[in-house]
Amino acid sequence: MFFGLLKKKEVVALAPSPVVPTLKQYVHGRPGSKGSPTVEMTDEGRIIRAVFIPYQLDDGSYRLTFNFAAITDRARPMQIFAIFGIKAKNLFKYDQAVSAMTDGHLAVAHVSAGSNSVVVEDRTRACTQWTVSGDIELEEKPVWME
Repeated sequence: MFFGLLKKKEVVALAPSPVVPTLKQYVHGRPGSKGSPTVEMTDEGRIIRAVFIPYQLDDGSYRLTFNFAAITDRARPMQIFAIFGIKAKNLFKYDQAVSAMTDGHLAVAHVSAGSNSVVVEDRTRACTQWTVSGDIELEEKPVWME
């Protein structure tokens, strides 16, 4: 029979785990203490649902994850949406790409540098249904973020 030597156990102090902040979801038209995020579009129609989750990174910068869907009264190949209370980061004058669908087809979409405008284009057809989703860098904290 073999008996091994037991090493003296070391006590290791564990660093406290970082506190993960709770993210808050903001919904289009549902006011909070600092107002609410709203989306408007160039054509007549309505926003079906719009949800925004702003967050701050460890370097102090802000980002925004969002999803929204809209229906327009008439078919168009392009639609511009404005998200009030935000300003997209100007990345050396480059726009930030986001994902979009129009009438169930993939579309080209971007957030214009230094603005609050989301431009969606379907280069093959005129559309009435618009769905956009993305995660973008912001210049500053959204005005409606608590």
